Amino acid sequence: MDLGVAGHPLLLTPNLDRLAREGVHFTQAFTPNPICTPSRAALLTGQDNWTNGCWFFGMPIKDTSRHFAQVLSEAGYET
Repeated sequence: MDLGVAGHPLLLTPNLDRLAREGVHFTQAFTPNPICTPSRAALLTGQDNWTNGCWFFGMPIKDTSRHFAQVLSEAGYET
């Protein structure tokens, strides 16, 4: 609700408003972690952050956690 396009009465968010109008505006969402690096690691591996080992900035994904680029590569796709 913190966007102008979502009806916030005070916040001015013209670029995000335009993106929402011209693209997709999600009204409900989930993130496995509010920090960007662990959230990306969860998306890459399909695992929660305690399983993939990346739960804070700069932490690497565990070697035992496969990510979707590896799976695609093993299937013959170039990633």
